[in-house]
Amino acid sequence: MRETGNRGVPFVSNNPKPTRSEALEYYRRVALKFELNTKLFESVDDVAKQDVGFIVTTSKSSYLTRNIIISTGFYDLPNKIDIPGEDLPKVAHYYKDPHYYAMQNVIVIGASNSSVDAALETYRKGANVTMVVRDESISKRVKYWVRPDVMNRIEEGNIKAYFHSELVSIANDTADIRTPEGIITIPNDFVLALIMLSTQF
Repeated sequence: MRETGNRGVPFVSNNPKPTRSEALEYYRRVALKFELNTKLFESVDDVAKQDVGFIVTTSKSSYLTRNIIISTGFYDLPNKIDIPGEDLPKVAHYYKDPHYYAMQNVIVIGASNSSVDAALETYRKGANVTMVVRDESISKRVKYWVRPDVMNRIEEGNIKAYFHSELVSIANDTADIRTPEGIITIPNDFVLALIMLSTQF
């Protein structure tokens, strides 16, 4: 058992790296200990910049604040890939449960943290995973303990990766990928297009 954390709130983990549930438990304890003014189940509808600070309008109220920190994670605003077949039900811009993709042919677009996590998790639940990456390699911004994992899976052939490539069309049972060697067609059941837009004010 590992214990980290500071300011009197230990972060206890039974794993080399904290799991999602362990992190959520820690955040909840921090919020309670320091009596943070938390507004739950309240969506942000608008943010308006003022001479000093911002007015944040939500589904329930409005707040005046000096600063704003946007912490939406990797699944904020999906970036549409704008190709034939993107509107098919098998295409997802958000990813949740890896078990859903077990024993399926899955394409994961991109090589950032969200894409790599999805590729590794679905692979470990039995999916046949193909990554389609525009760049020459897995992003160097991927978590340092995850990047070697996915690169090893690619090197050993358990996850197929096409670099300098892009998805160009999606059909019910197949998908077309433009690679440096030309367009190839592979069997496909699901596409995870986890490409997100950043939010700026």
